[in-house]
Amino acid sequence: MAATENHSEGDTKIDLKTVEPKYFICSTPGNCLGGMKLAITVVASPSSPPTPESPPADGTHEADSGSTTPPPPPPHK
Repeated sequence: MAATENHSEGDTKIDLKTVEPKYFICSTPGNCLGGMKLAITVVASPSSPPTPESPPADGTHEADSGSTTPPPPPPHK
């Protein structure tokens, strides 16, 4: 299997954008056998859950559609 990229600059940055395994080895003779190799499995990032809305600061209350919960009573003055 031939290398798809060869880097020898010493400060290489590789974007891991595709979901797939990535394999990295050192081409210096003996280094790969000595453990200078790396396998990374790139996985999709989890979706972030929707952010719940905060209740209005003025004390009003809106029931969800289909809700049977009455709004709270107004505050006493």
